[in-house]
Amino acid sequence: MGFYLAQYKYCYASKIIMKKCLIIVIVFVFCGLFAVSFIFSWRLALSIGLIILGSLGFLEKIFKIKWGMSLTILFLVLFVALSVVQAIYSHYKERQASDLSLQVEKERFARIQLERQLAPRHLTKVDRWSIINAMSRFRGMTINIHRRGELEPYNFANEIAEALKASGLRVEVDGEIGMVTGVEYGVIWWARPDSPDIGATLSKLLTGLQIPNRGYYVQDLGSDAALRVGLKIPNLNSPD
Repeated sequence: MGFYLAQYKYCYASKIIMKKCLIIVIVFVFCGLFAVSFIFSWRLALSIGLIILGSLGFLEKIFKIKWGMSLTILFLVLFVALSVVQAIYSHYKERQASDLSLQVEKERFARIQLERQLAPRHLTKVDRWSIINAMSRFRGMTINIHRRGELEPYNFANEIAEALKASGLRVEVDGEIGMVTGVEYGVIWWARPDSPDIGATLSKLLTGLQIPNRGYYVQDLGSDAALRVGLKIPNLNSPD
């Protein structure tokens, strides 16, 4: 009798130990699956978990453990919670990536706008032909072009001078046109009151080419007309 009682106690103790060991294993397995779900995918973790769950069911039959249903419910609850956490985390990462992409796009657009605003002015072929066609009726008249020392307005003034020469005007570069004070932007033109047509044509032409300009009529101007090419107008807020 004592032998059977000892054997019963031994089997009961073995089951208790097995149960505790399985609980510890389950805790470690769940932690591992949780880590796998973040490193790889919750679907992979779910697949591994189901395999382990099936193995536990097999062990249940071998060792006749009666709490397999509780394990099943526990795993299902844990995997549902795991799936929700992973979905929230994935949404957060996608939102973070979307915000980062949007920020990069905004910075790229701002850089393009800044580069466009700081780009030097140039006459296109269409601009050049517009100048030639508009100014050719003043062929033989003299126009004085004054260039600033800065590279951008200096080169732009040269392009305008070449187009005016091609229209038949006599172009004098860097002649005296009087004292102009302050920082100059755009193009300033001068014409004599007795030659109003050339001044009006210059104003209309420059405006049509979207070149900011202003003009004056000067009685004692040494030439029929004059141009002074100033700095490019800074307009960093322009959508264009």
